Amino acid sequence: MSYSMHTSDSRRSQRGAAALAVSLVLLFGMTLVTFFVNRGLLFEQKSSANQTRSTQAFEVAEAGIEWATARLNDNGPLNTSAACTSIVTTSFKDTYAPKVGSPSNLTPPANARSACRITAGALSCSCPAAGGTLSVGTSTDANFVVEITDEPLDPDAIRITSRGCINQSAACTAGSTGGDAVAAVSVTLKLLPIVRAAPAAALTTGGYAQVCSSFNITNTSAVANGYLVNSGGQIQMGNGTYLSGTMPPGAPNCGGGGGQTLVTTPGTPLASAMVASDTSLSTIASTSDSMFSAFFGTTLNQFRDIACTVTGNNAGARASNLLALYNGSQRCRDFWIDGDIQFSGNASLGSATDPVTMVSSSAMDFNGNYDIWGIVYSDSTSVNALGTGTSDIHGAMITRGNYRNNGNGTIIFDPDVFGLIQDRGRMVRVPGTWRDF
Repeated sequence: MSYSMHTSDSRRSQRGAAALAVSLVLLFGMTLVTFFVNRGLLFEQKSSANQTRSTQAFEVAEAGIEWATARLNDNGPLNTSAACTSIVTTSFKDTYAPKVGSPSNLTPPANARSACRITAGALSCSCPAAGGTLSVGTSTDANFVVEITDEPLDPDAIRITSRGCINQSAACTAGSTGGDAVAAVSVTLKLLPIVRAAPAAALTTGGYAQVCSSFNITNTSAVANGYLVNSGGQIQMGNGTYLSGTMPPGAPNCGGGGGQTLVTTPGTPLASAMVASDTSLSTIASTSDSMFSAFFGTTLNQFRDIACTVTGNNAGARASNLLALYNGSQRCRDFWIDGDIQFSGNASLGSATDPVTMVSSSAMDFNGNYDIWGIVYSDSTSVNALGTGTSDIHGAMITRGNYRNNGNGTIIFDPDVFGLIQDRGRMVRVPGTWRDF
């Protein structure tokens, strides 16, 4: 009996030792598993932090692209439009991507760089002359540096490269290594001209054209074949000096006889310098966007979105507001007028080297003595007139509707004006050119 009890105690002791050994093995295994799981979590945490910093740097670089694009499309001088230090007084585009030569090309100078630091959502920017020193302070807030270079295969395109840095006090230039993360993106921008195709004549109308009083029309451009008037309806010069067809019912008569001065290319008969009842014009004049896009390449709403918008509670107020925008610090030269406009008094708009583009959704009336260099376009289907004053347009006038004048002004066709206006426009991204390497 005592032998049997001794054997039972020994077996229980062996079973306890085995359980202890298994427990120790399991504990060791769990420790190893916990160690490797924790190591994986640390790795994932570091990867996530790196990804976050990399994404932030990428977004900062993208912000540089958007900022530079907006600045290129801003005609205002840098000291009022970009919050820049160490600035020059010309526009961003004239400083970093000027038009050079004839035919003109977008030609960025060497080391055309600018930079901005982003502090609490606000930009502090440095826009020095080409090759100048970038100065964005010494804080460690995110910053980007934008460099503009030439696109040799396209004279109307440039390449923008933007580098974004996180937690770096120095400007984020090529080779930057001091920050937490650096990213670089680039894209090609191309000029979308304000005017796609120059008009064929000094005066272009979708409806009839009635030129009264002692008015003058001049076109001595051989390239434009000396066309004076291109009309979708009838043309009347004076009280029958030149009459094509029958004026539509309700059209007013000129108050006097002839007296117009018509100057075309030497040897060209006046009848050959005027195209009346042009069905191609009358057809596109039936819808506003069709006629506008034929010359400008965009819809009226698209032009409105990129031009300086002129508003007012009456026609005279719109004229005053347009002059204020023209003379303002933003150097507005392309205008969208949201209603009827009537100019009175004496003023100049544009110049031979800096013309304007005026587009109105309604009728335009010039009753004063204005000297205008540029293109005047009216989308009104009513009568548009140069009024009772002596206003001169150096460039061209286009109206979708009818035209009649009572004044003694002049329309002088000027192809150089069209060339300068075509050099202006909006810089837009070229699809497929974005790179992040």
